Amino acid sequence: MRTDIPLYINAAALWLPQTASTAEEAAASGVIRLRAAEAEGFAQLAVCHDRTVSSMAAEAARTALEDAGLTPDDVDLHIHCWVYEQGEGVWSPAHRVARLTGAHHCMAFGLQQQSNSGATAIETALTKIATDPRTTTALITTADKFNEVPQGRWSPLSDGGPLGDGATAVVLTPSPGPLLIESIAGHGDTSLEPDFPGRDPFGLQPPDPNGSPFRKQDVLKRMRACVKHAVDDALDDAHLSPDAPGIDSVLPCFLGQTFIDWTIRPALPAPLQDKIRRYGSHTGHLGGGDLTANLAFTLKQPPPPESHTLLVSVGAGYCATCLVVRA
Repeated sequence: MRTDIPLYINAAALWLPQTASTAEEAAASGVIRLRAAEAEGFAQLAVCHDRTVSSMAAEAARTALEDAGLTPDDVDLHIHCWVYEQGEGVWSPAHRVARLTGAHHCMAFGLQQQSNSGATAIETALTKIATDPRTTTALITTADKFNEVPQGRWSPLSDGGPLGDGATAVVLTPSPGPLLIESIAGHGDTSLEPDFPGRDPFGLQPPDPNGSPFRKQDVLKRMRACVKHAVDDALDDAHLSPDAPGIDSVLPCFLGQTFIDWTIRPALPAPLQDKIRRYGSHTGHLGGGDLTANLAFTLKQPPPPESHTLLVSVGAGYCATCLVVRA
């Protein structure tokens, strides 16, 4: 997707709790092996005990709006994304977050596409802004807490990533901002859907390692193809070749090193495979918020002016998204 009008990431915020579960603590309790956690690139996981999921998202939203120089009343569209339970008594998570943020006059709805939710929400919001002149400010939020996951937040290490608690928010407008959106492209392969129920990270029964989709070569090949389609389309829409000197980095989702090496890296064009930069070693996998959190990290450590950054996201089911931004 490439629009005829410039669209920008005006701000991105990441809210994390003050507490964490360290790899050393998890290893001492027998949950994981420390060497395995280090090999997968996780030092600790963010853990929240004292906030509701909705309040986490609202906190991130207010920070992002303030950074963008906007108020909650400026929000025309709000999309809230999640993976796990959003709290007892919350009928519509998106409306709860919008109300707590103070965005009382926006169109709010929820999007639940597993780990690719935040990326898909950005694509959805861009389409709305580009086609509806009444929509000029979109707010994307993600939030999850994984304290009640039966298998525990550290499992599995190699088949994706341990789970961290946190919230993210992104503000999109046609007004100039620090990151210009050059393109975004998504690709899906629903034939992979049957391979995922047996590997439910939230299930009560211990998963069968031999049944993991991430350990089946034919499944991995199709997952890589899905990522490759998204990356190739995004580069094409941005009029960039894989060896363009201005491409600064590729930011993958906050999953383990094994997953990245098996699924993401082989799907990238050869010139980009050594440009992967990983965040998330101190957060864990943030549900649907990895790509939006990567935007927040990018704004904190800005790439060189006029350089391009690729952000890659995937989700069970199976789908992948690639976002290209220019500083």
